[in-house]
Amino acid sequence: QELHVNKILPVSVTDFDSSASVVQTFTSNLGSLNIAINAPISGGNTNWEDGLKKAFSTFDPRDDSEHPDLVVFASDGNPNRPGSNAEDALPPAIVKANEIKSAGTRIIALGIGDNLNVNNLKKISSADAVYTSGFDTLADDLTNLAQELCGGTITSKKLIDVDGNLST
Repeated sequence: QELHVNKILPVSVTDFDSSASVVQTFTSNLGSLNIAINAPISGGNTNWEDGLKKAFSTFDPRDDSEHPDLVVFASDGNPNRPGSNAEDALPPAIVKANEIKSAGTRIIALGIGDNLNVNNLKKISSADAVYTSGFDTLADDLTNLAQELCGGTITSKKLIDVDGNLST
């Protein structure tokens, strides 16, 4: 039997609040990813449009149907920038999300906390791609989401020796 275990696919990290910035471009280095994930400091407003824009700017123009592009969009708030409220800030985020999805990238939204409008998250992803979590269960919920999305897969290839001679 021949076994093949999937390797870690590259991930990028983008931080957003009043504005967004790319913290880590695509890498498979777990140390770099842990540093990038732990680096952002919460604060400011919630600019979904700029977060989506900067996250998508890290994507290369590859055509890889085996490893489709995916944005996991995590937010603990409703959009309020540009503008001062969700009514002004959500439409530009929807436009940007639709551009990303039209380019063949799936968006999964992860709402964290109690004060989220899940319908807003559905508008930038889709009804079947919204997950919610509390801060106290976030680590477990992210683990479950990663297993659901990526799953540990093993491909097995079995060869049958028809003539009974193991050397042929």
